[in-house]
Amino acid sequence: MARAAKRTKAATPKPAPNRYQQRLGRLLREAVLFGAAACTLFLLAALISYDPADPGWSGLGSGRPISNIFGMPGAWFADVLLSLFGYLGFIFPWLLLYSGWLFFRGSRQPKGDAWTLGVRTTSLLLWLLAGCGIAALALGAAGSSGLPQSSGGILGSGASSSLVSVLNTAGAAWFLVTLFVITLSTGLGFSWLTVSERVGTWVLRGSAWGWRLVSEKWAACQKPPTEKRLAKAAAPVVKTSKRPTKPKKMPSLAPQKKAQEKIQASQLSLPITDDDEPPADVPRYDPEKHAPLPLTELLDPARAAVSGYDEAALNQLSVDLEQHLADFNVQAKVVAVEPGPVITRFELDPAPGVKVSQFSNLAKDLARALSTTSVRVVEVIPGKSYVGLEI
Repeated sequence: MARAAKRTKAATPKPAPNRYQQRLGRLLREAVLFGAAACTLFLLAALISYDPADPGWSGLGSGRPISNIFGMPGAWFADVLLSLFGYLGFIFPWLLLYSGWLFFRGSRQPKGDAWTLGVRTTSLLLWLLAGCGIAALALGAAGSSGLPQSSGGILGSGASSSLVSVLNTAGAAWFLVTLFVITLSTGLGFSWLTVSERVGTWVLRGSAWGWRLVSEKWAACQKPPTEKRLAKAAAPVVKTSKRPTKPKKMPSLAPQKKAQEKIQASQLSLPITDDDEPPADVPRYDPEKHAPLPLTELLDPARAAVSGYDEAALNQLSVDLEQHLADFNVQAKVVAVEPGPVITRFELDPAPGVKVSQFSNLAKDLARALSTTSVRVVEVIPGKSYVGLEI
């Protein structure tokens, strides 16, 4: 009966905290977080305004007024931190703030995470100790100007000297660096493998972006001169004048209208109403005969014909076409080119074993590679054993 009563008592779950207890616990954790933040700001300000001439834990000072921003307490706390940890004393306030943050987050986690909080706090303290030892080994007394003790403080000097006496300098440095890396990972709760994977991903993405940018710039520089000239000619040219233009006076339209009536009357053989007599070579108007054709001088001059590609552009296109076909594992050689104002045909001599259907299957890929609208494959050219590609 006694055993059954004990089992029943042990199996009875604890009553859940009421709403007041939950709120009080949350407020307590918030107070710890704000207290840690206030202590962090106090210690940082005291460390920044530290003066070796101020009285503190390691000395009585020079007797002049205290220059620390928080007076005697600030001078003492700064002297203690710098004496114990050296340059790593500037990291201690941030560890205090991080510990307060972990305690505050404990309100959102199960109570069993107190062990995790202890492990993280211990790891961070060991990380700080390892950092002090590394600073003492790397800088020593030569880099401790302005500090009450060595660069790594009392803890760093003690840890480094103890390890050097057992493992020598190289072994002590190796051990401290290893401890520094491991405790930083466990203390802050991150994985070095995840960090390296993300860094590698960023590096690969940045390299791909840079390579794509360089390739586009290089392709733009390698365009044939003809395409550059055509693109430049197609762009509208707008010239602006910096000087303000004065409004011009509109000339009278009466003389121009009169001259135009004379020209139309001369072309249509109509009688001229002006007092001047028409020239003798202008025929009189005859209603029974047709009117003469208008003069050709009234038409605009014909535009100069623009050829599709010049010789240099055709040679470059031939080389590019052979190269693109080789990229698709199709060996062929350009043996002739028939340029035209709209369509240019390249005659290709396929290598032995190359089927004509391979050219037809690559029509769209070749059009994309050559930056053209379309490519038409002429599989059979009458009287020739070549394959034609029309661009």
